[in-house]
Amino acid sequence: MLTSVRCVGLAEGGGNPVNQVRSEVVLELEDLLSRVVERHLAKCHIVLATASQQSPVLGQILRRLATENVGTVVVEVDSLFPGHQSTQPQFFSWSLGTEARLTCHALILDLTISTLTHSALRWVAISGLWRRPEVHVVVLGREEDLEVVLLHHSLRNVLHAIYLTPLNSSIAHTRRGLWTTTKTTKGSHVKFYHPPHPKLGEGVNVQVYRRCLYCEQGGPAVTILHPGSHTSYDFFSESTDDLMGHKLVVSCMPYFPYLEATRNSPDLGTTYTPLKSVDALILDILTRRFNFTYEMREPLDAKWGAPDERGNWDGVAGTLQRQQADIALSLWLTPERAIVMDYSRMYSPDPWTIASHKSIIATEYQSVFKPFTGMVWLMLLLSVSVWSVGIWTLQRLWSLVSGENSMTLSFSLLYGWAMLLEDSPTYSPVSVSGRMMVSWWLVFCLVISTGFRSSLYAHLTSQTPKTITTFQDILEAEDWSWGCNTMLGAALGYFQENPDPIVREIGRGMQAGKLEEHLARAQKGGYSLITNKYQMEAAILASYPELYLSKEEFSPFGGVIWGF
Repeated sequence: MLTSVRCVGLAEGGGNPVNQVRSEVVLELEDLLSRVVERHLAKCHIVLATASQQSPVLGQILRRLATENVGTVVVEVDSLFPGHQSTQPQFFSWSLGTEARLTCHALILDLTISTLTHSALRWVAISGLWRRPEVHVVVLGREEDLEVVLLHHSLRNVLHAIYLTPLNSSIAHTRRGLWTTTKTTKGSHVKFYHPPHPKLGEGVNVQVYRRCLYCEQGGPAVTILHPGSHTSYDFFSESTDDLMGHKLVVSCMPYFPYLEATRNSPDLGTTYTPLKSVDALILDILTRRFNFTYEMREPLDAKWGAPDERGNWDGVAGTLQRQQADIALSLWLTPERAIVMDYSRMYSPDPWTIASHKSIIATEYQSVFKPFTGMVWLMLLLSVSVWSVGIWTLQRLWSLVSGENSMTLSFSLLYGWAMLLEDSPTYSPVSVSGRMMVSWWLVFCLVISTGFRSSLYAHLTSQTPKTITTFQDILEAEDWSWGCNTMLGAALGYFQENPDPIVREIGRGMQAGKLEEHLARAQKGGYSLITNKYQMEAAILASYPELYLSKEEFSPFGGVIWGF
């Protein structure tokens, strides 16, 4: 920002008629600029950017703005590039958002010194004016630079831009009137005639041009305002009600139920043909209302979008950051994405839920083993084996002493199991020690069988279907696994970076795959699918009635939006 400005006036030139005409031109330019400010920019925060302090109209412009009592920030563009490194921190000091209390912002660009036009446009590009389409832009410059400036890439999104220029007599004498054809919203064509310039000194010495954002088959063009009295002009009359067939690039990937589309090619980055779905219907309504066309395209990496360590995004969100697309459909709103793109209102909360098989009760053959834990069954097997070997060894020693026949090892094993299963024994040992071992084994079998029977009764009578309703239920279920069909981008970050340890544990065990694969596994049991509620409701109604959705829902993101 300049702390002082040297106002350079025009040479008086005595009675020289050429200088007199030039003075009239400058006065008319000042008067026209004052009228623009008074009518459209009186309540705006204005940034006056001049190519150099040597501008022949800078001093007069500042005096006029001072009389209008308008707050103005002045930037000398020439001092912001190499050779003036001390002023480099001021490079973005003109920021049009510094006065947040004002809803209107404007940029007046003084390019009357044409040799510095390139530097000024470079400054406009780096300053990010293209991010602020609502800013009013007024350019003062030479007629030779008209199209170079108004059609420059740095102004590509600016909706309101006019160009004030003194008429060039050498051009005015040779330029003829022009006919242009414009297509209306109803499809008809209307012709407009642009009359030739008058000569200098014939009453109008300054001409006003306007940048039409959607003119040439939906592209930008320069139009001339009718020469004559400027008192009745609406200088900023550009409207977005009719985009004149402008073609928008829509970056997206199918996401039921918001967008359904068919691929036009198996290659990555292919175009889509939209099918009947929510976003496609909205787009059709907008195309008819605003007269534009669109091309629906998949991002080259087929991802939704996540940032790297340098803040560069991939996927659908990355196409907006790199300005490769105009609209992105069916995105989840996250704080990180809100930094790199504009977004619409959320039109759906997009709740998530857990889909599982309706019943996870153990089958009948499994119920027999439920009364005891695995460790108890192992100890019981070991006890039968030890007792059988013990009774066989004892009876073997007794037969060596008494000379009687002894039982075999296989018989002793079956003998022990028979008593445990409450089968009446047909054999009784002769020795006292053998009878004592059988007696204590019968007591042990009575305790075990009584405990097993009571536990089995309780298990069978109190058994109720267990349902999966929360992440905690998934983690507590035995032999259970789970997955998600959209484990990319924001969804991946939600489960991996969540402050809740239960959610992070779910993320670590999450299995990826296609929706059909997850549904098939969930239908067999022992598996849960974590995904969009509306997607699952449609799938269950269509082909998977055995599945149910948990009553508890959660919203990992703010909802579904469109990005711009």
